[in-house]
Amino acid sequence: MVIQVVRWQYQINSATVEQAKTRLQTAFEVLAVWKHQPYLVGDQISIADITAAALLSPLALIPEYREDYPWLFERIKEIHSLCQEPFPPGL
Repeated sequence: MVIQVVRWQYQINSATVEQAKTRLQTAFEVLAVWKHQPYLVGDQISIADITAAALLSPLALIPEYREDYPWLFERIKEIHSLCQEPFPPGL
């Protein structure tokens, strides 16, 4: 019952799930810059790095993402360390 209410409230269905997967794929492509440089913008940590790390941290709880994008979660851990914040669940 609760799951049905949440699905209805957030309009979760097969189409919106596919849309979310497509958006995440696009985000991972944009963030691939982290593979080759330590920061998304410039030569020091910025709000872009902190925001990306904060928004994507919950994906660490999903094994598929941790396996497919290990570089992303290593970078998220580094950002948390730089900010002296504890690692989020799953990392």
